[in-house]
Amino acid sequence: MQPLLPERIFLNCLYRNRFSQTMDVKEGFCWRCNLKLRKGMVICDSCKIAQYCSQKCKEADQLRHKSVECPTWSTKPCGNCQNIGAKYQCADCLTTNYCNGDCQKRHWKRHKPVCQIWKERVKQTALRSLIYIQDFPYYFSNSFANDLLNLESNEGKGSLSSADLSNNDKITSDFSILIPACGDLRQMIQTVYSLPVNFTGSLKFVLNDIDPFVMARNVLLLYMFSSSKDDTAPIISSIWLSLLLSEEEYSLLQDSLKNLTEMDSMHLKKRTNGVLEVSERSYNTLRGVWLGWKNPEVGIWTHFGDFIRNQRNVMFALDPLAVESTNGYIEQVPKRHAPSIRKWMEDGVIASGDKRLGNTLRYCNPTFTGRQLGESFRPGESIPHDFVFQYCVRCDCIPFQMWDYLDMIQHIDCDSVTEMCHAFTTDCVIKATKMMNEKRLIIKTFIEDFLNIESFLTDSPQFDRIFTSNLIDYHHVGTVLGTLEPLLNKENPHAVILTETFNWQAEMEGADLPTDEEVQWTLLLRADMDVDPTMKRFLPLKDMNYSFSREYYNNMDYFISYLRGRKLNDSCKFQHEGTKPKLPTWSDVKKWGGLHLRDFRAGRHKVVPFCRRVNARAVNMQGGSVRTLEWYRKEV
Repeated sequence: MQPLLPERIFLNCLYRNRFSQTMDVKEGFCWRCNLKLRKGMVICDSCKIAQYCSQKCKEADQLRHKSVECPTWSTKPCGNCQNIGAKYQCADCLTTNYCNGDCQKRHWKRHKPVCQIWKERVKQTALRSLIYIQDFPYYFSNSFANDLLNLESNEGKGSLSSADLSNNDKITSDFSILIPACGDLRQMIQTVYSLPVNFTGSLKFVLNDIDPFVMARNVLLLYMFSSSKDDTAPIISSIWLSLLLSEEEYSLLQDSLKNLTEMDSMHLKKRTNGVLEVSERSYNTLRGVWLGWKNPEVGIWTHFGDFIRNQRNVMFALDPLAVESTNGYIEQVPKRHAPSIRKWMEDGVIASGDKRLGNTLRYCNPTFTGRQLGESFRPGESIPHDFVFQYCVRCDCIPFQMWDYLDMIQHIDCDSVTEMCHAFTTDCVIKATKMMNEKRLIIKTFIEDFLNIESFLTDSPQFDRIFTSNLIDYHHVGTVLGTLEPLLNKENPHAVILTETFNWQAEMEGADLPTDEEVQWTLLLRADMDVDPTMKRFLPLKDMNYSFSREYYNNMDYFISYLRGRKLNDSCKFQHEGTKPKLPTWSDVKKWGGLHLRDFRAGRHKVVPFCRRVNARAVNMQGGSVRTLEWYRKEV
């Protein structure tokens, strides 16, 4: 673990702009206040990577940056003589650096027990089996969306910014993006929303998921996008986000379901002017879900409407972790946001301010229902509308957490988080609809296991980005990369496959938080001192949850050990305890499935950040465990 920061640094860190980020600030912006860098910028003296608009921001960021980022990117001290600039690592554990072989030999007696512990962690990770548990449909994810292009730092780098378009310099290229196991639409919509104003090309998305209930909801929303106008965008946002609907919203939903159930895939493509395409096999399956939702007896004052609301209440009440976490969540968000979040916990409504007034939301949203927990589905084995449709949105899948809080608050800043979410979503819908109407946003969807994905892409496309969510939590990394690598655009040096892992910290003790209580308290104190007064929660320091301190804890050695264990597991050379295979080196880890891993230990990512700051996003309340890996064909 990196040395703790001295107390004097705490005194310099009371200031923090609420838009500060970690490892995810866009290139050319201050790492503390997120303002555009101009003349007079300063950089971190140690890592030479972090950039600031002023000395004030640099000093204010010391507590955060010096906790994890800077130690990762800076030159290391020798484990023996402590001199800075050690260039060699212990090849067995990759956790200790040395000046030379002589220093390593002198240090070996002290290092050996530690080295054995780290090697054992790698082996134990390799021995674990990947487990997939059938869950509810993910109508809303439990993590927020990413810009999967980040053009200003990749293909569009060097083009004029939105403030300097006097010469009409445009980004005219077209891009293709594949999202296997896509879940909800947030990744696609966030990417569209984040496009620079000088982008005039087109985007083609291929969305794939094995879950017909998730894909039925996606295609339903996209169909409504395709015929939407600006004044109907708020209605679509409510249908997307809110459990309760007005009569106008419910009427549009039922009309759309009626149209979709009466069409086939060819008519859908024609009706949407070619911008939305669903395979015939998938369409027949989706129709079963739409028929299940097309129920004229779903008004809130009917038996079925009460049934949905009661099911939601029971789901929250019977999940002991949900009760504890939701109450704790409300206590930990900024005070001004707590009433609106508490209200959402009660009724599940996300609407514009005027819709919250009076008794206008009289209908339950049937698209919040679907298969029950544990009911699996395989195309061709069952018909979705034969399932008993029940409320099926997980307690930790909160609609207003699917967008980055920093984006929402820049769009509209008010006390009500639900109103902020509805307004931001509406703007996203407007932008996506505009591109669809211009035929610059083309979407193809199908239901299939991603392992068979290549056989269903008949036109042999080459993708500029492939985003896999956390498929590597359930499949071998080599399987995921080997399946998708042939689909990566060979002509685009910026093309990448993005893989996430949510579950890695559960693989080894100490990876989530240090076991030493004194160290835990010190990290918690860092978190408390690095929070802007506008972001203060209800809780005093003694009652704060340790999730606040995760981004100040350097668990990089654990993550490297986790990747080495996964690599060893993939190699099929470590089948049971007692064998003594050679442990993968860092060079071995960086070459996987015919691709190269972006070295996050040496610098920043180019598309999606390796990790994100939790405390700057007070409403998102992510656990801080998500890590994103970028895989590419060759060094750019």
